Amino acid sequence: TATPTQQQAASAGNAAGTPCLRANLEYENVPDGERWPFSRVFTKTWRLKNTGTCTWNANYVIAYVDGDLMGAQSVNNFTDTDIPPNGYAEISVAMQAPDTKGTFKGYWMLRSSDGVYFGVGFNGKAWVWVEIETFNPDTESK
Repeated sequence: TATPTQQQAASAGNAAGTPCLRANLEYENVPDGERWPFSRVFTKTWRLKNTGTCTWNANYVIAYVDGDLMGAQSVNNFTDTDIPPNGYAEISVAMQAPDTKGTFKGYWMLRSSDGVYFGVGFNGKAWVWVEIETFNPDTESK
C-alpha cells in the first residue's frame, strides 16, 4: 500500500538544498518495544525540531499514515503558534494499548497547512512511530 511518504513528501527547498518541510527527532518518551498491559491508556510524545526552511503554523498536524492506530485520533493538532526554522514542537498523541498480545507499531508524519506530508531525515520523508508490546496483566508481569 502506498503511503503519503511515497505519494507526496516535501521536496521544495532553498537554493542550498535544504527542504522547506523537514524535522529532526530530538526525543521520544515511549522507547521502541516498551511493554504495556492490555488496554492501558498512554501518551506518546515526540519532540521535533523544525530543520526545514519554512515556518510551521497552527494548521500543521501530525497524521497517522500506516500500521496500528492504537485508539488514537488519526489527525492531531500540535501547535497554536508559529514554529520557525530551528524551533521545537512537543507533539503528544493519546493512545491505548490493544487488548490482545503482540507487538504493535503505528507510523505518523507531519502534514502542512496545504496538505503536504513530511517527516524526519535528510529529505524530510521518514516517519516517526510508536512501537509497543502488549501483555496480559492477569497472567504476566511487565
